[in-house]
Amino acid sequence: MDFRQNYWTFAGATVFSYIAYRFLTSRRRSVKGVFPPGPKPLPVIGNVLDLITAEPWLMYMRWEEKYQSKIFSLTVAGTRLVILNSLEDVVELLEKRAGIYSDRPRIPLVEMAGWTFNTGLMPHNERWKQERRVFQQTFKRESVAQFQPTQSTKVHAMLRQLLADPENFAAYYKTLPAAIILDITYGYDAQPKDDRIIHIVERAIQRLIENGANPSVAALNAFPVIRHLPRWFPGAGFHKIVDECREYTKEMLNIPFEYVRTSMREGSKKESLVRSLLETGIVGEESVKGIAGTAFGAGTDTVLSALECFFFAMALHPEKQQKAQAEIDRVIGSDRLPTFGDRDSLPYVEAIYREMLRWLPPLPMTVPHAAQEEDFYQGYYIPKESIIFPNVWAITHDKTRYKNPESFIPERFFDGDGKLNDDSRVFGFGFGRRLCPGQYLASATVWLSMVTVLAAFDIGLPYDLDGNLIRTQQICMKADALHLNPYKCSITPRSDNARKLVEATEYTAGY
Repeated sequence: MDFRQNYWTFAGATVFSYIAYRFLTSRRRSVKGVFPPGPKPLPVIGNVLDLITAEPWLMYMRWEEKYQSKIFSLTVAGTRLVILNSLEDVVELLEKRAGIYSDRPRIPLVEMAGWTFNTGLMPHNERWKQERRVFQQTFKRESVAQFQPTQSTKVHAMLRQLLADPENFAAYYKTLPAAIILDITYGYDAQPKDDRIIHIVERAIQRLIENGANPSVAALNAFPVIRHLPRWFPGAGFHKIVDECREYTKEMLNIPFEYVRTSMREGSKKESLVRSLLETGIVGEESVKGIAGTAFGAGTDTVLSALECFFFAMALHPEKQQKAQAEIDRVIGSDRLPTFGDRDSLPYVEAIYREMLRWLPPLPMTVPHAAQEEDFYQGYYIPKESIIFPNVWAITHDKTRYKNPESFIPERFFDGDGKLNDDSRVFGFGFGRRLCPGQYLASATVWLSMVTVLAAFDIGLPYDLDGNLIRTQQICMKADALHLNPYKCSITPRSDNARKLVEATEYTAGY
């Protein structure tokens, strides 16, 4: 987009934004209390410019000293945004007052692009409750053990790919979470790289995310009333973007769904979540598509981010890697690879798992909540429909909670007796009634991937694409999940015996 396009996008959006702003503010009720502190809003656009930052979670942490508070607020087009940096405040509002704060905000691009199917983004209504029950029944702690054979098969396939082609290690851990979810949800065996259906789904998700930063779309999300602009109006370029995203969304929902339909007609006996829902009829076809699409979107990016950070953390901290490997050798031995049943016997590996998700949480801000009614908290007024952002990064890097929070120290999760403490919660899975129902499946996938890689391979120091060693974490923001800038590291079998164990894992067609 060149300067003239940017100019007309901004000019057109500003005109309609001003109309929308006057319309909204003219109807606002009188303020009933003091808002949480924050930067002063500008006329018309409010605090839009204060939201333009690559790492907002860090900016909100800096605000603690500036405003002498762990609660902040901003305003965009008359809507109040509230940021919570403290675990205590998050628990009080999103969990103890879940009856008020269990809704989701409305995002115009999400609605217009057809993403209203996503259970995680749905408002707190009857359809959400119905589909949420399906997720809870399928992925609750007691149910996920049924997926362990699938997880083991896919993880072992990744080990074989790492053995055969270590230079492209990132391609294989990136495919892993998608392969597991596609098998569970659709009964589909993905290819290890460049799989067609994975590409279709990832394209739909990526296009929605990438286009969220487009100036025209950003104006649409900030000032929803401009959705009524005619296509020819300056600044209405979002119409074309929405059309493209909507088509990709349809493909994402329909193509893997039709794969199941076709497989059933052809007599396939392969079980899957979609097949089960179609056969039982407990929800309608549109809900089936939505549940499956939600499972894929929610079940891949978080796991991918965690695995990305695992390889990086182990390469950056070889002494921690060696300590975990010594525990595995002592408990498991060298005659087999670890299994799910070994988890309770490997406390240091568990500490690495916890520290990895604390040090670089996959969702630094998590998905926002929305207030269903007005509320008062610590003397602050929170209007109805306010959008609440839990700052997970601030929680996991709270110096009063974690000493030296910027350092990778798995030992912090042991008590004075050398046993794991009770600090086991992964805050990136969300809060209250919006807690991610797939957390147990995700946790199991990440843990098994970690422990088998540690058992079989040595991960060498990380270096960038120019061959320079990386000494500190280099983070970039992509979508709502945390990802690292591209990096390389060496991956080599720990021994000839480790190589043989990987080679002996059962080969399956596809991934």
